[in-house]
Amino acid sequence: MSYTVSEATVVFPDKKAASSFSSGYASKKPCAHIDCDLEGGFERSIWIPVRVARLYVKNRPDLPCDWDDFREAVQLIERKCALTMVDRDAFAPRSCHGRGAR
Repeated sequence: MSYTVSEATVVFPDKKAASSFSSGYASKKPCAHIDCDLEGGFERSIWIPVRVARLYVKNRPDLPCDWDDFREAVQLIERKCALTMVDRDAFAPRSCHGRGAR
């Protein structure tokens, strides 16, 4: 049985969590999450990287929508973001990777 997402709220990590990560002691980057209110009073959350949450805010799917469609829309944004990161690193000059020219 699939549910309809009626509302979705993005929650970013607090500044303290982000600053503690930059100090090097955190084992994992702080993540954002999307809290979804579903029909029937149910709630679900999707945990995503902060950079993906920023893109989601700019490209929100139209609500209300089916939970599966909503989750796929968020996953599509996440995949596009990951491919962008890979492409950026793949085409960066070698000097950006700390290697000298040959």
